[in-house]
Amino acid sequence: MKKKDEDPANVEKKKMLRARVPREERVEANIKKVKEEREKARKLRKLKVFNMAKKASDKYDQDANYRFLHDQISALFAQLLKSDMEFLNSGEKQAEKRSACATASGFKIA
Repeated sequence: MKKKDEDPANVEKKKMLRARVPREERVEANIKKVKEEREKARKLRKLKVFNMAKKASDKYDQDANYRFLHDQISALFAQLLKSDMEFLNSGEKQAEKRSACATASGFKIA
């Protein structure tokens, strides 16, 4: 694909430079570049997750309403998890298909 705004002289110059560098070297350079970009993206994702966790932790420490809501949801989830474990340990065949925790958290079990 050619870019519309590229100068034909620059295109020709790039072709000449490309012809001087062996394909293997270009491929290796491209692989290295892609790895660096992936690593950079991975670091940015990890930083984003860290910042979200820090923000939630700070809000939990400073906002009583948020803390109350978080604690109530955590207690409910723990209660549902306990009932799921009891149901699974009961030996019923349908136990694996029904999960209160999964339903409450929005997961669908097929």
